[in-house]
Amino acid sequence: MPVDDSHGDYSRYARLWQKCRDVADGEESVHRRGELYLPRLSGQSSRDYGAYRARALFYNATQRTIDGMTGLVFRKSPRVVLPSPTEALSFDIDMAGTPLRIFAEELVTEVLTVGRAGLLVDHPPAREDVVTASQARHAGQRPYLKLYRAEDILDWRQGMRGNASVTTHLRLRERFSVPDPGDEFRSISVEQVRVLDLDSDGFYRQRVFRGTNGRWDQVGDSITPLLDGRRLAHIPFLFIGPKDLRCGPSKPPLLDLVNVNLSHYRTTADFEHGAHFTGLPTPVISGHRLDEDECLSIGSGEAWVLASPEARAYFLEFSGEGLSTLVTSLERKERQMAAIGARMLAPEKSQAETAESLLIRRGGENSVLAALAQTVSLGLTMALQILARWAGASDKVAFELNRDFLPTPMSAEALKAHIAAWQAGVLSEETLFEALQRGEVVAESLSFEEERARKSP
Repeated sequence: MPVDDSHGDYSRYARLWQKCRDVADGEESVHRRGELYLPRLSGQSSRDYGAYRARALFYNATQRTIDGMTGLVFRKSPRVVLPSPTEALSFDIDMAGTPLRIFAEELVTEVLTVGRAGLLVDHPPAREDVVTASQARHAGQRPYLKLYRAEDILDWRQGMRGNASVTTHLRLRERFSVPDPGDEFRSISVEQVRVLDLDSDGFYRQRVFRGTNGRWDQVGDSITPLLDGRRLAHIPFLFIGPKDLRCGPSKPPLLDLVNVNLSHYRTTADFEHGAHFTGLPTPVISGHRLDEDECLSIGSGEAWVLASPEARAYFLEFSGEGLSTLVTSLERKERQMAAIGARMLAPEKSQAETAESLLIRRGGENSVLAALAQTVSLGLTMALQILARWAGASDKVAFELNRDFLPTPMSAEALKAHIAAWQAGVLSEETLFEALQRGEVVAESLSFEEERARKSP
């Protein structure tokens, strides 16, 4: 079997991943797919279809929803606990200049878009000329995280180790650019497959294969990573899904929204097509035959003289419910997208809504997003624990994304009650400060000591 072959579930989900990415990318990507998303009308020529597609406006509710949901997760900063050796690495967590917070945002966006991503914890092979910690930092000899898109996780296998099911084999596609040896101003795209597996002795190893003329050959020697001087008995790779860390693909969380978004696009195409041909009145002349060189122009500076008494001139104008039906359909689908995807797309209600009913209405949406945030938090925590051990730290590690998505400022009554409890000695000053932060009275970025210093005379 070629090294670039994929898992049996890959092709079935790859179609969904591509659709979600195209829709999230916007109008250019959707238009580029042509008849896949916008079928040709019966009898349309290629030229007419091109004009039909060009007139179709794509309303990108999907990307707006992804941006909005990501914004809700990062409305408050993640809670991060890292030992000092690992904390320094968090400013460039992937050795490509990406801070840990931005890396987490990219991970959340990936899982929201396609419902799947992968995290590899890796460490470059040791070099004999690197002895001290300072030399290791300058040589890039330190652990890092690498994010893999769903489409680049080609194959995966599970096996039993003791009483636990573990990943025993992974194949990951990687792409990068190298200078063209024949032209200093050009780059060549190179594709390779990284194979991670447990060898016959049950230890983790890495191999890299590159394809040439239809043949895949291993590049370099097999790599056997060491942790604390010992070989690893597991593959340091984590699958991140919208609900759990299982290796199998999951339905993209916004797939229903994507489908309605595409339906809205097709309805828009029909509306714009109809408006193009019926929007302007068409002049009609009956009872008059034009001479060979005769041309009639329209405008206040022109006059038509029709010799025949029976001749008539009038405008043909569209009337009926056809286009209004399409408008109604567009509005209905926009409401569906708002209900399915994100509350920030929904129109504001004209009538008053109680806080309790608002929480109930948004509870289902928030539970999906909360599950995703919790899963990403767990996956990143486990990855950072491995990274910390590789960096020589054994202290507690934690990464927890915000799951308080709805701003709930403390009411005036609650504020008075907390202050009264503090004044009565029931609450400590620190507990009051924490309550004020939760109620968004005090900025989350401020510490207790900083707030005390700010109010001191």
